[in-house]
Parts: sequence; structure tokens; C-alpha cells
Amino acid sequence: MPDAFSGVRFASIPSLPSASDNANKILEKGGLLYYSNGAQWLRLQTTELIGNLFTNAKPYTFIYKNAPIGTTDLGGPATGKRWRVFYAMATNTTASATARLRHKISGTYYGWKSATTMNNGTTSASALVQGIDSFPILEAGEQIAFTVTGGAMCLFVSIIEYDVPADGSGLKSVKLLSLNTGDNTLYTCPSGYRTRVWVSTHELNADSTYAGSVYYRNESGASVTVYPNLVASGGSPGAIGAGSNAAIAAASAVANNGQVNQSIPPYMEAGDYVSFNVTATSVNHRAFLTLSEIKIL
Repeated sequence: MPDAFSGVRFASIPSLPSASDNANKILEKGGLLYYSNGAQWLRLQTTELIGNLFTNAKPYTFIYKNAPIGTTDLGGPATGKRWRVFYAMATNTTASATARLRHKISGTYYGWKSATTMNNGTTSASALVQGIDSFPILEAGEQIAFTVTGGAMCLFVSIIEYDVPADGSGLKSVKLLSLNTGDNTLYTCPSGYRTRVWVSTHELNADSTYAGSVYYRNESGASVTVYPNLVASGGSPGAIGAGSNAAIAAASAVANNGQVNQSIPPYMEAGDYVSFNVTATSVNHRAFLTLSEIKIL
């Protein structure tokens, strides 16, 4: 069990039952992990197409009863581990209140979505986090946190803990926590690897052909126009069709306290890179993408 806060317990996982009764759960059967999207079970294991997603994977659910008003650190991965936040839910048991899942990095709390307002006796899940597209994978030293206002709540967070490969590859998130006006290099595929960029939980399976995406959150205080470029090795960012690059998504105006997912092609070769263009410089807007680095043998 990972180190976290007092009161955490492991939520037992049943034998593989119907998918509809177990939406957003991960189960293990025959040494393989499966995820239910509510309609079917999807395999989350190794293939040549997507690389080794999880090694020595263990699913956990953290439960915190009567989380107090304020920000509470819930814990994070140990050295050599990563945490994939799969699902988060809050249940309001008192007065009208707000809940927000936070990402603590080097002592600073970052949000990838706005706080959710909840009335007494209500439950919120999708607005907190539900899928890989709305919360980065945590590295050692980073933590999950919850911020609660207005009244105590019950909090639930489901994760997968898994090993980091010796070369640091595998399933991970790359992020920029501040962005400058113009083009910002978000990720470059390293030599000797191919990269598969993901968009959401239900696409982590061997049959996935979906595009990847870049996730952007704006807390700069004003609307910001953004777009990603997938740039071929040796190229430079620019307009659609210019040189050896392409603006993958149309420019989006993102309001303050808003976010957007912008699609990019799912596969990258060594030297290819993702650049993210914004129209304002601020330490209060950020971007990430989640990917698998696959070593070429």
C-alpha cells in the first residue's frame, strides 16, 4: 500500500463481473488488468503497438471520510513508481461546498479543472477527474491533494501504481507549468524510441486507433488563444502546411479558468516534437500530454 494520509484503506476488487455494474473500475484477471468504461472491459496490458503500459501494476482506492475545509495532501508515488489517477469523487455530507482535485509539485498546488460546487447530499465525479485526459500521471515527489470549502466531504481517489522502467520511458505525462507567448516545446521523442500519445482512459487498449491530445488549462486572468503543432524532426513550428510541420488543431480561444483538449496524431518518431503556441505569457496557465515511449529493439 503506498504511503498517503491517515484513514486510507484499500478498496477490495471483486472477480470480473459485468462491465455495466463496474464503470470506471480496473480489475485483474489472469495476470492482466482490465478497465470498464461502463459498456465493456478493455485490456490495459502490453502490446507491440502501444508499448509496456504497466509493470508491476497495483490498483488502489483512497477513502477519506469527513475531509476538513482547506487543502489536504493525499500522498504520491515513491521513488521508482508512478501513479496514474483514474477516478476521483467527492460526496458532500454537510452544507453547500466546493471540491477540487489538485496536483502538488515542488510545494505548489496546481489545478487542471475548476472547483466543483456541490449541494448537501450530492456526489460529483466527472467534474473532478475521470480519465487520463484531465490529470497528469504523477512522478515521485509529486502528490495528489484535495481542496474543500464550505463543509467537510468524503473523498475517493482511484489510482494505479506501477514501476518506472530503468530508462525512464513507459507510460508517463510531460508538462509545462508556465507558458511564454509564442511557441513552447512540450515534448520531443528521444532517439531510439517511438512515442504513442494518448487522449483518455478508454483508449488505453491494444485496438486503439484514436488520436492523442494536448490538454491545456488557463488561469492567466484573461482569454488565451492556443494551438498545438506536431513538428517533424528538423522542422520548426508555424502555420498549417508550412515547411515540415503542421498545426494539428484549429486555434482555440480559452476563457480564464477554462481548459481544452486539442487533438494531435497518435504516433511520433525520434526527433519529432510537440510545440504548443499561446498568445500570452503567464505562470498561471499550463499544458500536458500523456504518452508511452516505446523502445525500438
